[in-house]
Amino acid sequence: MMRRILQPIWVLLAIIFLIEAWLWDHLEPIVAWFVALIPMRAFKEWLAERVDTLSPAMTLIVFIVPVIPLFPLKLVGFWLLAHEYWLSAILTIIFAKFLGVGVAAFVFDVTRDKLLE
Repeated sequence: MMRRILQPIWVLLAIIFLIEAWLWDHLEPIVAWFVALIPMRAFKEWLAERVDTLSPAMTLIVFIVPVIPLFPLKLVGFWLLAHEYWLSAILTIIFAKFLGVGVAAFVFDVTRDKLLE
């Protein structure tokens, strides 16, 4: 019984994962270009120096930090969705997704050398 209920959920999650993977492949260069435009050279250098002191395994923790400020933004989007502010909810969730991809691209750019050790 439980298996019949969970199967459509797993299929939906797989479809969502495929869509996000496809979007990442196609939008990552655009987001990386925008990230390169942001004048944060001093912050990038400071963060790169801090990352150099970490082990490759500990460097993965750096990817968790950007999730913390994005989570409340996604909660706001779901709150808007629950209160039937459809357009605002969709725009907020899409903005949070793009911001998340941008932050992930920025963090990966800074941590790439350490992760490839």
